[in-house]
Amino acid sequence: MKGVSLVFCAVVLFCTSASAQAGLLDAGVAYSHKTGGGPANGFVGGGELGLNKYVRLVGEISPYWGGTTVTTIKTNSNEQDYMFGGRFVIPYAFRNPKLVPYGQLLYGVARQSVTVKNVNGPDISSDSSTAWAWDLGGGMEYLYRPKWKLRGGISLWKTHFVDQSQANAKFGVGIVYCFGKEGCRAK
Repeated sequence: MKGVSLVFCAVVLFCTSASAQAGLLDAGVAYSHKTGGGPANGFVGGGELGLNKYVRLVGEISPYWGGTTVTTIKTNSNEQDYMFGGRFVIPYAFRNPKLVPYGQLLYGVARQSVTVKNVNGPDISSDSSTAWAWDLGGGMEYLYRPKWKLRGGISLWKTHFVDQSQANAKFGVGIVYCFGKEGCRAK
């Protein structure tokens, strides 16, 4: 996982140095919720580099935490996702130019750890697994101010832990800051 973090840092540094050329560079944070066997809450932090008015390169890191308690057995889980890919926007799709729909396809790695224990006792079992993952979804951006936008989205989240395929929904809502001279509007 240390290597994936280094790659993400390299992408962010590359995006920062290329911002003058592309015209659109932003970073954001969002609350996120995943459904599935053990629903989890977390956040998404990431950045994107605009290649042109319609295509952006995206990098995201997402930690999630979840847990359930049934009688005297407590299960805790945490997951870290490292995703990279493309986001495709459709500017001026609506009469209101501040509303910008997008679609995205991200690929990456997910690492999940689960611990099972007695509520007032020691750990019974714990395990972790790493798997490839992808995220297909879309949403809407609202250009709130010249350098700020709000983003909400929903996506299909697919992983393959322990030789079994998992498909879950992922919801998120957050805020984004745009660094370029043009602000959040790519020219």
